[in-house]
Amino acid sequence: GRVMEASLLKWIKTFETSHPVQELSDLKDGIAFGEILYQIIPSYFDESMVKREAEENEFLRHNNIKTVVSALDSYYQSELGLPGQAQDLDSSAIAREGNVQEIQKLVQLILGAAVECDEKIKWIGNIMKMEPASQRQLMVLIEQILNNHQKDAWCS
Repeated sequence: GRVMEASLLKWIKTFETSHPVQELSDLKDGIAFGEILYQIIPSYFDESMVKREAEENEFLRHNNIKTVVSALDSYYQSELGLPGQAQDLDSSAIAREGNVQEIQKLVQLILGAAVECDEKIKWIGNIMKMEPASQRQLMVLIEQILNNHQKDAWCS
């Protein structure tokens, strides 16, 4: 709901991005997503992979989002043995109208990568600096994400 949305937005704001992110729909061009992925999983994503001129162009926005999703997919598959984590994500709804439900799913995938990656201590540390209410929300979410990762890894 709204509380989770607010917590995810606050988490996104803990990252350095070239454009300030005021609301989740600001992420629809994929640029900030790309910059964040580059910080979390640099071996899977390079900032040059997103087109900076995508803000006003739906086609480029969609390509940016697909590029971000594809890098996350490779990361999940190669590093965590978890294929198909992003298969029910509607990237065109993100690029077209900044669909907040879909953006939240994508932010959660990025959060999942952040808490599983080599630098996880740093990213979890950033969460610990947030206000207690947001921290609690994110910790509940992280627990769900990690449980799902374990379940999915068992199944595959």
